[in-house]
Amino acid sequence: NWNNFKILNYHELINSTIRKIQQDFKIPDNIKKSTEEVMSEFLESNYYSNIKYFENQKDQITKYSTIFIDEVQDYKKDWLIILKKVFLNEGGEFVVFGDDKQDI
Repeated sequence: NWNNFKILNYHELINSTIRKIQQDFKIPDNIKKSTEEVMSEFLESNYYSNIKYFENQKDQITKYSTIFIDEVQDYKKDWLIILKKVFLNEGGEFVVFGDDKQDI
């Protein structure tokens, strides 16, 4: 049944999880007023690729018994570590699909 699936891209999952944990991203004013590239780098290092942030919040995060990832060649290693360590139930299944010839 499709009600048993949650289909999201990585950033949607992280964004919704962060909002659930702390209601909003904590972004300093100087970063908010900077370029899109600086904002993107800030979000990546402080949230999207920050395993310590999520490990400190583990108890508040929804866990999944199975995680499927398509287009894994587009994922950063840190993202995969976060998904497996934080979002996957212990003993859960972690399945990835990818094509290294499409690596961007």
